[in-house]
Amino acid sequence: AGAVPGAARVVAGTSELDGVACSGATACWAVGQDASSRGVVVGINGGTVGEAQVVAGTELLTSAACGGVAACESVGYNAAGEGVVVAVANGVPGPARVVPGTFELDGIACADAVSCEAVGSNSANRGVVVAIVNGIPGAAHVVAAAEVLDGVACPDASTCRGVGFSASRPQRGLVVSTGAGNPGMARIVPGTSTLRGVACRSAADCEAVGSSSSPVSSAGRVVPVAEGTPGAAQAIPASRDTRFPPPGETALRGVACVRSAPVCAAVGAGDDHSDSSLRGVLATVTTPVAFSCGTIVTGSHAGTLVVRAGSTCLTSARLTGSVSVEPGAVLHVTSSTITGSITAHAPGGVRLCRAHVGRSVSVSGATGPVVVGDPGRGSCAGNWIGGSLRLSNNTHGVQARGNHLNGYSAAGP
Repeated sequence: AGAVPGAARVVAGTSELDGVACSGATACWAVGQDASSRGVVVGINGGTVGEAQVVAGTELLTSAACGGVAACESVGYNAAGEGVVVAVANGVPGPARVVPGTFELDGIACADAVSCEAVGSNSANRGVVVAIVNGIPGAAHVVAAAEVLDGVACPDASTCRGVGFSASRPQRGLVVSTGAGNPGMARIVPGTSTLRGVACRSAADCEAVGSSSSPVSSAGRVVPVAEGTPGAAQAIPASRDTRFPPPGETALRGVACVRSAPVCAAVGAGDDHSDSSLRGVLATVTTPVAFSCGTIVTGSHAGTLVVRAGSTCLTSARLTGSVSVEPGAVLHVTSSTITGSITAHAPGGVRLCRAHVGRSVSVSGATGPVVVGDPGRGSCAGNWIGGSLRLSNNTHGVQARGNHLNGYSAAGP
């Protein structure tokens, strides 16, 4: 809750759990393996963990996805090294369906109760894509440029984005767009060695995560994917965005996004160099947000500016006074000076880029994105703030980086 992990619970009858999916607000299903190397499904209802159910004909279930309340699917492989698909209806796993031409299936996503897509590899070490319709897997389609496809996201029934790593050397992460199980051209992402997870806010806006190819900087990598085209790989920011531990050697393995919202959460493993052990990593990922300008303020102005409704942009302006943003209103400040403070309670959004604020900045309860400097991903230069920076109870994405503070920072969600 609020990016704070709860307590770990041991699940009897399992040796590992590799994937999870939720079919409703309280009903989820985890998949993995038991001590006898058999795939298992575990129901989680309202936080109560059920018994592990063994799925005959499977060795490991690696991933799960739900397209409806009673329509879930899981994938993995059997003891013969063949990929399998297992439908889970109302928490009860069905028979394992072998997918010819696959060695293992590592990821699955469902656009709705009918259409899902799985990804993995074949015995020739090439990536594969498999469409699943009403629980029945189709033929495996080979992605020759990929050695393995690890993750997939399907924002709608006709569009999926798969991620993995290349068959060529040096190894690089890649993105491939698919539809109905038919893959398009794989796109290599420089600066990455693997991409293992992907999630989408919409068909046009996805985020992929993985690890770096740099021998110097081994921080996890985040790659924006717009309309199927990957952008530049970005390192995890070495700030409050990463927890447990601070970024050292890091690999991100999974990501989830809120649909049509700017915020995502990524998970993986990291080493903070304090000892030789790995620890879990949780990182927030915020996409750049476009702010429209209903009212534009430029030049010199004196007195307090009250933004009562709509969106107001201060562009190359100098305000001798303070700014107050009322509930629902949006403020965008760029390349401007405000001698007083900025206060916003329950605004529709706030964005400050290359601003000089003489006193404090306080944003609370925002119902839209809050960006106070984002020089990397958002091309929003940091700010100079003469007092404190207070960001609290903002639930629709927060980014605050590259700022110079004369006071103290209480930057939170």
